[in-house]
Amino acid sequence: MSQDLSEHYAEKSKRVQQKLENLRKVASG
Repeated sequence: MSQDLSEHYAEKSKRVQQKLENLRKVASG
């Protein structure tokens, strides 16, 4: 598939991971 698409998904998953990490910090904090 196109490289643009895989890069787009990489960015998306990175953002999702950061959101999950923030939620975990808030939940444990």
